[in-house]
Amino acid sequence: MSEQKDPQNLGVDSKEGGNVIPFPQATETNAAVSKTLEESKAEGAKTLKDYLDDLEANIGNPNKAEKLKKLKTVIISLGKFIKINPENVLLVPLPEDKVGENQGDLVAADPVLLKQDDLSVLRHTLAHEETHLAEDLDHEGLTELRTMSITGDIAMDYQIEVENTMQVTALLDEDKDKAILRAIELYSNEKYDELFEEFAEKYTEKYPEKVTKNSDAALNTFQLAFPELHVSSEGEFEVDEGEVEEYAQAA
Repeated sequence: MSEQKDPQNLGVDSKEGGNVIPFPQATETNAAVSKTLEESKAEGAKTLKDYLDDLEANIGNPNKAEKLKKLKTVIISLGKFIKINPENVLLVPLPEDKVGENQGDLVAADPVLLKQDDLSVLRHTLAHEETHLAEDLDHEGLTELRTMSITGDIAMDYQIEVENTMQVTALLDEDKDKAILRAIELYSNEKYDELFEEFAEKYTEKYPEKVTKNSDAALNTFQLAFPELHVSSEGEFEVDEGEVEEYAQAA
């Protein structure tokens, strides 16, 4: 998850509302790392389980006891939606524009997040990265929307992607959470054409005048949300790997 560790960078206001999250200050520990998470784990990188065990061992300290209680609350609350395995959450310094990332079955969270009394940013980061893994989902707009649904937060990152993706999900179902899950289900299973067809039908019903003026209105809105999807010569949606690579480098 790419995110500036700056309290002034809280993103745009969300139309959905939600909790405003105080952002942690950058620290000297946030240096770029080139190792993979698997390499970091093999070399003994500290995990969230290690951190919890340390708090347990020092539970006589009121501050550590309170931090342990807060952390367990975060894990339990997220566990209602996605599984959090503390052994697979590495606490490693990340580049200063990131607070979390995922690789394989591992998640990384920058240790700076644990220095805060308020663990909201840690909760949001874990929810975002674990959603990528749990849903096998390589789409930041959908991932952040699901994270917002789980945590009740505003968008912490990928605000443009969130706004564009909401234009699609908002029409799939009157129930916002069901709509997001439906989009995730179709997208993660590469049912791109079915996703577009469901959206286009609802779009045409809601905006007939736009479709009359421009027959590609639904398609244009859809491709703002999913710029990595292009129509193939067979007339089906497929992932443009060049677009994905370009986006990955920009992120």
